[in-house]
Amino acid sequence: MKESKKRQSFSAELGKSRRLIDVKIFPGSGKTEIITLDDASLKVRVTNQPERGKANRELISVLANYLGVPKSSLKIVRGLTKHQKVVEVDI
Repeated sequence: MKESKKRQSFSAELGKSRRLIDVKIFPGSGKTEIITLDDASLKVRVTNQPERGKANRELISVLANYLGVPKSSLKIVRGLTKHQKVVEVDI
């Protein structure tokens, strides 16, 4: 069974306190910013390069600040070495 590329909402429910967020990351950008593409995904630009996990760590930090949650409540569950990622948020 093929997974749908588009989620029904900005974050899919996993339970009472967990959500999944689709993120497309653009490492090595001139500035760090979050752009909401639609109700199903985010585009995130980060300044760090994708080497030794630097861009992923910056992504987690930026998302934590944006969502108002601690960094420890975010985890990349899919796409660790890809531009398209799925991030799990424990609320």
